Amino acid sequence: MNTVKLLYLMDEMRYERNLIQEDYLDGIISQRQYYRYLHGQSVPPFEVILKLCNRLEFSINRLLIMLEEGETKENSLAQEYFNAIIKRDLKNATLIHNQIAKIEFLNDHNRKFVKLGSILLDFYKKHITKIELVARIRDEINVKKLMENSVLHDVELYMLGILMEYSDNDREEVLAKILKLIENNKIQTFGNRLYQAQLYFWIIKNLGRVKKLNEVIQLSDQAIEFSKNEHSYYLLEYFYYYKFLALYRIHDESKMYMTLKQLSLFLKSIKPELIDDYRRKVYKDTGLHIDL
Repeated sequence: MNTVKLLYLMDEMRYERNLIQEDYLDGIISQRQYYRYLHGQSVPPFEVILKLCNRLEFSINRLLIMLEEGETKENSLAQEYFNAIIKRDLKNATLIHNQIAKIEFLNDHNRKFVKLGSILLDFYKKHITKIELVARIRDEINVKKLMENSVLHDVELYMLGILMEYSDNDREEVLAKILKLIENNKIQTFGNRLYQAQLYFWIIKNLGRVKKLNEVIQLSDQAIEFSKNEHSYYLLEYFYYYKFLALYRIHDESKMYMTLKQLSLFLKSIKPELIDDYRRKVYKDTGLHIDL
């Protein structure tokens, strides 16, 4: 239980009930000690919280339910903010950030998500350079420590993913680390479809950069299957396209044209506005004139 959040929630109720702080604390706790609890300098005994609840004429169970509801809303808002940034929906991300800024207390996990999201938002809005992006991410994390961890969760993986994407010096080491974690089932993404797709994207793209083409094909198949199972179209065209490029480079023409057909069917049915872009991509990357 986050006692600081609970005490602030109770203090808001005190204010709404027109109960002055002196009367609220009288006979229960000194004002000095109360401020120590509010600032997280020490943890209040449970009996103190019960007495303050009684003073408010409100049950501790109801207060805990209200606290949990607030936490759920906070988690949802932080996730919505991060998902908007992943999709580069910058207008919506900015609006959500303004809502988050009104939350007085964020738990540590959400605070890290919001801070990372804000750094990415600055980069996508071109307020900072790629070099500044990498530097700010490095300021937020202990790269060496993360690379030694045997299990990584979503925000840690996302930070490493950004380094893998934008830092030439870190790319191969981070890629090897993430692949090892996936192999050992040590990735914790908490069911966020957009994040899982983004992680696939970074891994596949960077496997291609280091010419591990069979791995690109294997991971692309996994990512395509994942997207279909989750009914998610986010980045799906990239998974088809990277698989196509890998097959082209290993000269597997039969599977290459089959994958290109799958990409074409997907674009025509879901994202027809991208057909011309991908026709140009195919020609640029392979020299092939393909009518998608």
